[in-house]
Amino acid sequence: MAFGGLVGCSAFASASPTPTISRPPAVPTPTRQVGFVVRVTVPPTLPTAHTLRSTSTPFVPPPHPYILLQPSSGPPVSRFVRLLGGNLPKRVPVDMVWAPKGHKSQLNTVIYTGPRGNIDVSYTVPMSAPGTYSLVAEINGRQVASATYNVASHATLEVSTTVVSNGESLVIRGHHFIPNFKLALVAYQTVGTATPLVLGMAKSSNHGAFVFRTTTRKLTPGQYVLRSWSVSDLAAQMAETFFEVEV
Repeated sequence: MAFGGLVGCSAFASASPTPTISRPPAVPTPTRQVGFVVRVTVPPTLPTAHTLRSTSTPFVPPPHPYILLQPSSGPPVSRFVRLLGGNLPKRVPVDMVWAPKGHKSQLNTVIYTGPRGNIDVSYTVPMSAPGTYSLVAEINGRQVASATYNVASHATLEVSTTVVSNGESLVIRGHHFIPNFKLALVAYQTVGTATPLVLGMAKSSNHGAFVFRTTTRKLTPGQYVLRSWSVSDLAAQMAETFFEVEV
């Protein structure tokens, strides 16, 4: 009986069509936005990174007589440096001759060597123009050793020009000069053989800076080199820059 009941139900279902129910389109469900924060900890030094370290090479005295200056460079001012020497005759006077590289000079200083033929004293580098200089050690008029010293100027110049009714207005700014130095500001044309024009005199401050203003009709249109020359105890070029005068 149970089996026949199941058949009867199936026959009834096949006799009547099944109604189709249309479903409305799905409505999107709003999704909650989720924010998150990621914290990453970076180690001070990665395992595969290579850290470069500068190492100073110790000075190894040569087997022959030598002298050296520490430091071996500086600004164009008179200053004390350390003068070292070795493998020299013991307890003898040594003439230290200061001169531009490749030139002679009469600027001498006498220093005596120690009981081991060594030298370790303070040496006064004279005020010198920028360039490379030699300190030559002479004994009885014969050169036995030499050292090199570089004089460098870190001074800079800036020029701004403006055409005005009565000529060309220039504003010149200087930085990193020797403090309280008198300077001559000279303009040179880059083309031609015109006479250099002295724009004026300036003096650096206690911090080595200055501002110079002038107006002139003597600058013709073209490109110029501006150079600053020291006139205090040392006549030397300290810095230069370029500027242009327009029509």
